[in-house]
Amino acid sequence: SSHQPAPARRCHITLFPAHNLIFAIHCANLLVLPTPTPAITECAGQEIKVPVVPLCIPAPEIFPQLSAFLYTKHIDHLLGSLMPLPTPPQLYLDDPTTVMPLLRHGHHITKVHSTWHNTIALGIADKWLWCTLNTAWEVLFTSLAISMGKPSLTS
Repeated sequence: SSHQPAPARRCHITLFPAHNLIFAIHCANLLVLPTPTPAITECAGQEIKVPVVPLCIPAPEIFPQLSAFLYTKHIDHLLGSLMPLPTPPQLYLDDPTTVMPLLRHGHHITKVHSTWHNTIALGIADKWLWCTLNTAWEVLFTSLAISMGKPSLTS
């Protein structure tokens, strides 16, 4: 009997463009990144090589939003990527259970948790980032408690 080797598992890898300086400034848990040799081009359209640095983070699917915040410091953009904004018209109805459909809470709570997880993994200590995550978490859990008819869970 012949043994066939087990098929190799495929690993999903995503590449994100980033600048060394931005992440070196904000991320305490990053290893020292190699200093690239500046690419000098002699003519337009010439091919250059850029370094690719492996970075294992818990939630790569949410990394672009966190990366954009580190570049721009736009709290409103980060908050908008974590929560359903602009405010849905249902918010103004008399029935508080229509604030957000229950089905959507899990999706947004997962986004906030994933951003939190990446922030911890990278060692980011940005006051405004943490305030934004805290705000999103509180708003989503308050909305969830209200939609479940248990506003007492928010106190």
